[in-house]
Amino acid sequence: MNKTSTPRILFLLIVISSITVLRTDRTLIEVAGAGLFQAGQCAAVPESLASIYKGEGNANDLAGGKNGTLIGDVGYVAGRVGQAFSFPGGEASIQVPSQNLGSNFSVEFWMNPSRLVLGNGYQHLIGNDWRTRNFGALYQFDNKVSYWVDSTLIFDSSTIQLNSWTHVALTYDGDVARLYINGVLDQTSGSFSLTFNNPVKLGDGVFRDSSFTYQGLLDEVSFYNSALNAPVIQSVFNAGATGKCSNLNAPLITLTASAGPYLKGQPVTMTADLPAGAAGQPLPTGSVPFRDGNTAIGTSNLSNAGKATLTTTALPAGARQLSAVYSGDSFYRGRSSSILNIVVANTLVNASAADYRGDFLAPEQIVAAFGINLATTSQAASTQPLPTTLAGTTVRVIDSTGTERLAPLFYISPAQVNYQLPPGTAIGAATITITSGDGSLSIQLVQIAAVAPGLFTADQSGEGLAAADILRVKPGGALVYEKVARYDEALKKYVAVPIDLSSTTDQIFLVLYGTGIRFRTALSNVTATVGGTVASVEFAGLQGMLLGLDQVNIRLSSSLAGRGDVNVVLSINNKPAKTVLVNIK
Repeated sequence: MNKTSTPRILFLLIVISSITVLRTDRTLIEVAGAGLFQAGQCAAVPESLASIYKGEGNANDLAGGKNGTLIGDVGYVAGRVGQAFSFPGGEASIQVPSQNLGSNFSVEFWMNPSRLVLGNGYQHLIGNDWRTRNFGALYQFDNKVSYWVDSTLIFDSSTIQLNSWTHVALTYDGDVARLYINGVLDQTSGSFSLTFNNPVKLGDGVFRDSSFTYQGLLDEVSFYNSALNAPVIQSVFNAGATGKCSNLNAPLITLTASAGPYLKGQPVTMTADLPAGAAGQPLPTGSVPFRDGNTAIGTSNLSNAGKATLTTTALPAGARQLSAVYSGDSFYRGRSSSILNIVVANTLVNASAADYRGDFLAPEQIVAAFGINLATTSQAASTQPLPTTLAGTTVRVIDSTGTERLAPLFYISPAQVNYQLPPGTAIGAATITITSGDGSLSIQLVQIAAVAPGLFTADQSGEGLAAADILRVKPGGALVYEKVARYDEALKKYVAVPIDLSSTTDQIFLVLYGTGIRFRTALSNVTATVGGTVASVEFAGLQGMLLGLDQVNIRLSSSLAGRGDVNVVLSINNKPAKTVLVNIK
């Protein structure tokens, strides 16, 4: 289409009233006299509003601070909402700074044209250069609204009226442009690409002559960094002369969460802080919905201090993207907080691999951890020294000094991981994190003590018959080892092997195996009773053959002969181990 060769015919019309109704053909007409227009409610300001030029005696941007510059004889007259910009034609225009809206935007405004140029009558409404692949140019073409990008006509609207207010909204979602006239979808483009990161002019463009400048009124010229949907556009149109609510300022939202780690099923407290926009302005009011990605978590009312707090135990395990979404009030428009990224871990139970107590753990202790998704397979370590990774699973221990160490691994499975608490782990609180090969996290806070005595049992239940040996020292110094338990195939359980104390020449020792013992203080702080009788503890320390395994040697007195099943009670540094059982013949 040639934009310069066709003769122009000018029609000058006059606005005769200020009352507006909607015709069945979706065009606005002005009706003189009888007060037929009833003002609607103000339209909520969309959160994505980037700039708005209201024409209230200046070209200031009341949302984004990108103030416009007047060129020529732009004036101000009564508009659709308050005052409007008046363009007499000629050189009159408003230079607007770059909007930097990218490839997802909307432009929305009221127009009231006062001249019609038929044939080739392009009048810039909002333009840069119709020949480029940026915003392009939005025209009044004859009695239509026309949009051009990259020398290509995107679409023409249906007919608009002179000397009447028409609401226009142009949206682009990164693929398709849509044109709404008076709140109703009028045109939809095919697929094309553009990026709106350039300055524009209101009432003019780069490529024009005097006939290409707009003559008429523009009001409420608004730019958004999203493609507005139809209900939002309809609400702005329906508001009519009432316009957008006066909440053009969006409050800053700071979202914080209670200190981690974050565990599935455990409470997480989120706080949205919405301070006043500036000195003398009120605090935001109303409620704040909280979200995890696209999932609603809950809603909290703002306090008198401008804070909304929500505690939830419903966050699933995994990476979570938390946000607070404020819908606005009569003073502030809506805004979302930045995303707060946290990771919610599965719960984990770490306990002594000997007796499954977990109130305290000790450095170099053998630990059994229980949970879900701890590993993607089952695998035992087959090398020495023990690996710190098996099938992608690792155990990290951060101690009370903040030092992080990887734990040596004995065995992994989806439900259980056996490992040694790393040497050098400091006394105090520690965080144990198991990361599965698929990235799943499981976390527990534990307490580390110097000792956490636990004794192994024959059936590995942590109860009953001790996993122990009898050591006989013969008069000539020969060492003989005997079991104190055996597995009975008929009974399908471990049964006691009675300890024979009848010899008057043998020295007989009960050798107990445990973990969490080696960092005891003096041997005198290790005590034992057998069948209620105090027994002498001859040794308590490293077993020396298996990583993390400890050993306690207790001298057995012949006075215990014939006692049958007896309890063995061990205490180290005033910390008792679980009672185990032996049988004395």
